[in-house]
Amino acid sequence: MTASQLSLRPLGVGEILDRAVRLYRHHFFTFIGIIALVQVPLVLAQMALNILSLQTLNRPGETSPELLLATSIGTMMLSVLGYIFVQSLGTAALTRAIADSYLGQPVSLGGAYRKIGPVWRTVIVAMILVMLLALGLTAWWLLVPCVGWLTGLGMLLFLMMVISPMVAPVIVVERQRAGASLRRAWDLARRRFWPVVGFVLVLTLLVAVFIVIPSLLAQSLVSFGLIPMGGSFLQQQMLSTLLGSLIGLALGLIIVPFQLTAMTLLYFDLRIRTEGFDLAVLAASLEQPLTPPASEETLAVAPAAEVSPADVALQSPPAPRTSLITGQELAYFLLLTIGLAAVYIVLIVGLSALMAVSMGGV
Repeated sequence: MTASQLSLRPLGVGEILDRAVRLYRHHFFTFIGIIALVQVPLVLAQMALNILSLQTLNRPGETSPELLLATSIGTMMLSVLGYIFVQSLGTAALTRAIADSYLGQPVSLGGAYRKIGPVWRTVIVAMILVMLLALGLTAWWLLVPCVGWLTGLGMLLFLMMVISPMVAPVIVVERQRAGASLRRAWDLARRRFWPVVGFVLVLTLLVAVFIVIPSLLAQSLVSFGLIPMGGSFLQQQMLSTLLGSLIGLALGLIIVPFQLTAMTLLYFDLRIRTEGFDLAVLAASLEQPLTPPASEETLAVAPAAEVSPADVALQSPPAPRTSLITGQELAYFLLLTIGLAAVYIVLIVGLSALMAVSMGGV
């Protein structure tokens, strides 16, 4: 597909989600395979360690402190490896595949990993910076009177639900450095603050209703023994751990590709709306020189290389010289915090009312 044939235009919330679903469905096995390539081996190793720990704990007389320490260290190391590979290598490769599909480039499992190069290491550094920034915002929220109490929770929510998922597209598509990617994601999101927040909330609600809640319900039924399983107590524990791990694996393989697809399309939509990315791609396609017919004079002349949409996406404007946070944005975070508090109160009151009704019925 040439640059001029791409359907690049501003999209509404429903259109972004619809296009995300279509991209996800069209490359379903490729997207899941990209994540599965790094996630499945780690989950299998974690399952083996969990089963080993259960067997060890159920033999108190034969348990050695060294074995317990080794299994604990192994579990911790696998958790760290899972964060590194799934949140960096897998995320970078999947984002590359999503961006290629959106920009009309060929998509394949192996090609996604080959194209990212060392970018995944930048994603690791960026994720670490996000964690440190989250700790700082938590301290701001809990320890700074008045302003921190009223804005910190909104800032933390915006960081984890909007900025963090948008960092990977910025790094993969624009080849930004880790620190610059955080500022770039913030500068993009702040231009359409409330539409972005609304989109992320709708996406989170959809994922929760159709994927997370049913999966967690099944996992809870297994964990609390509500699904009958035969065998000894140890066998039941091992089977429960196995089923819980498999449900968690399936949950991750389904959710991560869809969420990344939607957030990557949101990233491109912000660039189209605020930077004219669609116009830049169209201009680049119109500036391509026509290839002359082959002749003795022109055979020796190499045609000019075509500028692809991915090449145009690399060209991002310089960071604006504006304040990191304005007074208006502090007011936005205040409204977010108040909204979260209101939702929390409504949920607590609703649950209390349901409990009172159920106890009254008994």
